[in-house]
Amino acid sequence: MLPDAKKAEYCPGRSGKAILYTPRLTQGRMDDLRVIDLGRPIEDSMQVFPGDISPVVEEFAEMSDAGFRTKKITMSSHTGTHMDAPAHMLADGARLDELPNDTFFGFAVIVDVSGRAGREIESADLGLTKEEMAAADFLLLHTGFEDKMGSGAYLKDFPVLSQEAARRLTEAGLKGIGVDAISVDPVESAECPIHKIILGGGMVIMENLRGLCQLPFKVPFCLTALPLALNRIEIQRGLTTSSLAIFVPFTTQELFQRGQGAFYCGTNALSGNLIMVDRLKQKN
Repeated sequence: MLPDAKKAEYCPGRSGKAILYTPRLTQGRMDDLRVIDLGRPIEDSMQVFPGDISPVVEEFAEMSDAGFRTKKITMSSHTGTHMDAPAHMLADGARLDELPNDTFFGFAVIVDVSGRAGREIESADLGLTKEEMAAADFLLLHTGFEDKMGSGAYLKDFPVLSQEAARRLTEAGLKGIGVDAISVDPVESAECPIHKIILGGGMVIMENLRGLCQLPFKVPFCLTALPLALNRIEIQRGLTTSSLAIFVPFTTQELFQRGQGAFYCGTNALSGNLIMVDRLKQKN
């Protein structure tokens, strides 16, 4: 049971700051808290990057025969919503199992770039102030292409960062960049320069996100993007609930020095994610 509190501090950011807000706590629950799934469910023959294998979901054990149900899933690690680690494109890059756990959790902000279809996204297009960027661990780009998935239109003309904009983001201290498109590079790109710039800056990449329009743009929220716990795997799988947004309507947008309160998250591999809130710290 969580203690009652009128003001609590959560999710220390990379800059040593956290956001102060006043959630309503009723019998240990935060009534204002919303948890939003930003990952795509895995479906038979869902669209994948050209040349990759489509997933196949089959019955493995039936209730009538075995007394329980399980499924056999055959898919690429790039299926659906997934994460690229530096090792995906860089010979000496780190694999996901070599990255610290806090790589997969932090503040995120969403920027709307849906009006940039068919052209590159420049730094000025992001429209973020230094303060807004300093509050973020992850930058998520809303391209407006989410609803095109499953058609040929999903594979072309989605906006991508320019190389200069990508280089600047590597200097911003971010943990990662995510998009609701199939890639951070054009599908026809052979060299994938944006991948290499971002991953070379020590960040991770999330692709095929969904539901970014459910959250306010440029307002920080807590993001979990938890990879499947497989050793020596360079990229995260795409599985339902692999990326979750934790959002509370802020009553105070004040930033203050790092506190001890934080969200703590765990995952049960294929079973989904468990979100817990722990160590609330009262603010007087």
